[in-house]
Amino acid sequence: MSSPPLLLALDGNSLLHRAYHAGSSDGLLDGAGRPVWALKGLIGYLARAAAQLRPDAVLVGFDCPDHSTRKVDYPQYKAHRPEKPADLAEQIAGAPALLRAAGICTVVPPGYEADDVLASSAAAARALGWRSVLMTS
Repeated sequence: MSSPPLLLALDGNSLLHRAYHAGSSDGLLDGAGRPVWALKGLIGYLARAAAQLRPDAVLVGFDCPDHSTRKVDYPQYKAHRPEKPADLAEQIAGAPALLRAAGICTVVPPGYEADDVLASSAAAARALGWRSVLMTS
């Protein structure tokens, strides 16, 4: 008997932050001089997980860059966090388009965050009889 299909859902923001700090000593830039080391790290995390797990579907979720329903409900949400470095913000902003261009399902829901995407995609997968693996830092 075969096992149910598997969804691999990744937290794009979390993994980009991790890759940014892990690879900052590289300072890898593209041909135009833009930072890409966190993007390279994210792709590496995705590729290694997919190679190991062999999922039937892959999804990467990102935080909405424009607004957050959580900040509306609770203005102090993430207020303690320092501003993102510009080179990290640039890589986060470009990640969804890069992944989409590579054919990877990428979700950036208005007003919500990557962890919301992971939770709702896992719930939807379960309702369809799928298994899920959620990947975050």
